[in-house]
Amino acid sequence: MAKASITGSRASKIAIDPRLIFCLNIPTNDNCCGKICPPVRLGTWLSWLERTVHIREVGGSNPSVPTILKIISITFVIGFLVVYGFTRSFSTPVSRLLLPSPTVEPEPTIGFSPSLTPLPTPTGVRNKVDNKMDFAAQAPFGDWKDSRQQDGCEEASSYIAVQWGKGLGLTGETMLEKVLDISSYLQEKYGESRDTSARDTVDRIIKGYFSYPSVEYLEDVSLDQIIDILYSGSVIIAPMNGRLLNNPNFTAPGPERHMLVVKGYDPVKKEFITNDPGTRQGKAYVYPQDILYNAIRDYSTGYHIPINGIKKNIIVVSRLSS
Repeated sequence: MAKASITGSRASKIAIDPRLIFCLNIPTNDNCCGKICPPVRLGTWLSWLERTVHIREVGGSNPSVPTILKIISITFVIGFLVVYGFTRSFSTPVSRLLLPSPTVEPEPTIGFSPSLTPLPTPTGVRNKVDNKMDFAAQAPFGDWKDSRQQDGCEEASSYIAVQWGKGLGLTGETMLEKVLDISSYLQEKYGESRDTSARDTVDRIIKGYFSYPSVEYLEDVSLDQIIDILYSGSVIIAPMNGRLLNNPNFTAPGPERHMLVVKGYDPVKKEFITNDPGTRQGKAYVYPQDILYNAIRDYSTGYHIPINGIKKNIIVVSRLSS
């Protein structure tokens, strides 16, 4: 095998095997210079140095200074490459091993914590409103054959709303007593007790019989007006075409003239919450908003007087001022 040689000033020679030094990068099992280099061991380099670097004296003379400097230079290069290859065997660079690890501040937690106060309801989004009140049907014990109870929806709705306005409760017994008593009052004073329009319900029953002042009659209201009234803290008594309500608890086809109390509204489900005295299942009975609004229709005082046109008139009952 041919060997590369470096000649000193006094014919000293340094022989280096070129097959052992074939790239400038120390072998680390990485792809260097286009080929895979064998792993480096310190003992291998020392053995190589002993085996391949020979100082041969010519004529018994000592090695020259240039020759010694060359040996030192080669040894320094080999040592540097060995150390460099050793440090590359670690996944962490030498610079990172020598320098202290930087302090990493924890990132702030993003998200909801159960200990935090929940976010407020976004502006413009309403919550469900439901004015709590007692309930009883207009025929609380099922005596629908009695015409006074059968046609007593105006009396019953007025009693439910007025008791709420006063902050008082009611029972089935008190409901029956009031329906019969109001019917007698209307018959004696006005000569008719069966059908009562929205305006006459205000004047004759709520103000006349109950002497309740916090009441208002409104004509031709919109759906949004009804919702706003409920959110203002008042309740509504509405005359209805009961057949359009599609209440399965009514005797088919349902009453053409009916009144009920609207006490709340659910904006998510878009439903009105009512106390409907026309059925014993009427406590907190819900109707889709469109069905209830479309069914609102005032009628004339009397007994089954023909209805001409649709008038969306309502009664607003508010609590008594303390």
